[in-house]
Amino acid sequence: MVKKGVAIIGYGSVGRFHHSSHIINSCFMDLIGIYDIDLEKQEKIKSKNIYAYKSIEELLADSKVEIVIVAIPNHLHKSVSIKCMESGKNVICEKPVALNCEELEEMIECSKKNNVLFTVHQNRRFDPDFLAVKKVLDEGIIDSVFDIESRYHGSRGIADDWRSFKCYGGGMLYDWGIHLVDQILQLKKEDIVEINCYMESITGKEVDDGFNLNIIFADNTKAIIEVETSNFIQLPRFYVRGQNGTMVIDDFKSDVKITRCNVWNEVNVTPIKTPTGVTRTMTPRDENTTSSFIMKLPSSNVDEFYINFCNAIDGKEELIVSHGEMKRALKVLQIARQSANKQRIYPEDYYELNEEYNLDKKSYQKLKK
Repeated sequence: MVKKGVAIIGYGSVGRFHHSSHIINSCFMDLIGIYDIDLEKQEKIKSKNIYAYKSIEELLADSKVEIVIVAIPNHLHKSVSIKCMESGKNVICEKPVALNCEELEEMIECSKKNNVLFTVHQNRRFDPDFLAVKKVLDEGIIDSVFDIESRYHGSRGIADDWRSFKCYGGGMLYDWGIHLVDQILQLKKEDIVEINCYMESITGKEVDDGFNLNIIFADNTKAIIEVETSNFIQLPRFYVRGQNGTMVIDDFKSDVKITRCNVWNEVNVTPIKTPTGVTRTMTPRDENTTSSFIMKLPSSNVDEFYINFCNAIDGKEELIVSHGEMKRALKVLQIARQSANKQRIYPEDYYELNEEYNLDKKSYQKLKK
């Protein structure tokens, strides 16, 4: 593969510690230069022996640049991405790709009009903990899964940079929520029939610093997505229940714990005593009726995202993150905000959410009832 010339717009934490480091060590991409509006950051770029563009215009005029990575505050994603695509550059935009679906439609239309590739950087699809859950579901290690709980808990409050301001598109729903929603939508392809969300602001004044989002799918599977920044004792990263077993991943680096039910009925269950009574229903299972084991987290390589984008430019692959998937995930966030703000959610909202997955008119009429 001939190396693709890449430029980055934005030298914040993601541009600096993620994108630039991956591209510098890449055998399929060549980091041509970086632009940041901050003069101090321009000096930091130069100190790394990387070319620092003086303006976006200079970057876009550079014929060596084939791909532009947009890693700047959320409210600027649309305007800067469109400017790059109108200059004939292929664009990888940081998440969330836009503030709403209307903005995203403009960006997608611009990519089509200028015949360039456009996608969003959903790098969390390569998280080993997520891939472990996907493996368990895909291989039927736990059958008939009906509940998936996905959480990230922290205790430092919301970041005190632009992410804590509404005008910049801040808040944890759009920061971490888009990652976890995208993961769930990779696990569940069924139509979504209900979304409920509660957002809280404990440390943040303008935006949410935590949320609890419930998604119900057409097969009655429930997904709970929760991000909190004021939790000093964390709940598990993943907790998944199926009819024949349960799996848990404590945090992003923990092995997977799985317990499967081998025999449903247990003979002569003796009730256990609680401080104020007895219970048979909550009696722990006989060890003969279940089996438990540990599964290692699968290996992962986030460079696959960049490789896919380069191959897609050459017409060898389809984009890993499609436009339809981008629109669906962003629409979930929009409906979640409607729910949290006590705004009415119309059947048409769910129709738009599911149309990328061919929700037919019969299903739509059922929703309207």
